[in-house]
Amino acid sequence: MRALCANASTPPQRTVPRSGTPTGRVPGYDHACCGAASRLELLLTAGRQLDVPHHEQHAGRIARTLVPGTGDQPWALQSGAWARPNPTLFRGLGGGYALLRVSNPALPSVLLFE
Repeated sequence: MRALCANASTPPQRTVPRSGTPTGRVPGYDHACCGAASRLELLLTAGRQLDVPHHEQHAGRIARTLVPGTGDQPWALQSGAWARPNPTLFRGLGGGYALLRVSNPALPSVLLFE
């Protein structure tokens, strides 16, 4: 994470929140591809690697919206052909792995190939 931000003129502590939540709201999908789980993962990893607690706290808020029964909607997968349960990591239910990482910091980030 630090290596990616090393040459940027804007400090990563300011860049990450804008990257993780450009519209200030959680996206409509929950998978790790381009849904809420990917933003959760970005903020969680940035918070831990850059030592910025509010990024990690924001990841926790997103995580609470993803847990069925605690947010406004049930778990949302991509529409169309992918609307049925899909066990894959990137665009399926495997995005739930991000929820596990929120509660267990020892789990590696699969999106970073740790």
